[in-house]
Amino acid sequence: MIKIHVRAIVPTENAYVLMGDRDKNDQETWDLPGGELKAGIDVKEHLRQLVLENTGYSIVNLNFFEVTCKIKPRTRGQDPVTIIDFIFSSKPEATELKPAAKETQLLPFAKFEWLESAGRFQQNKVMNLLTRYHRLYVAVEDSSPASSL
Repeated sequence: MIKIHVRAIVPTENAYVLMGDRDKNDQETWDLPGGELKAGIDVKEHLRQLVLENTGYSIVNLNFFEVTCKIKPRTRGQDPVTIIDFIFSSKPEATELKPAAKETQLLPFAKFEWLESAGRFQQNKVMNLLTRYHRLYVAVEDSSPASSL
């Protein structure tokens, strides 16, 4: 079985928007906002709708960023599941929006400054993805001559 998801990297003024959930062991997990793609729906419009419904953030300027893939192995008679995530980057329409769901968390950019100096460490899929995005876009913007004025 193959499932296709769409997810968005949503940077606010100084943090990333994440969605909380519980795994099968009732442990808290975090992922990018989004969800399963439905057939016959425009991908970007569907992602905008999912992010608004789940977080309260209205997003614009969606740009393709990356595709990720993971395979959940066969368990207790269930076939393996391949999950393909199409990741887009975006910007919120307004910086004053408040998250709609209590499961929404903001991950501060300062966390990524710490990760840069931490050397070798183990990260999960979301942190790896956000770290790559942060290094490519946010760290570059912060080091531009105009930002030091």
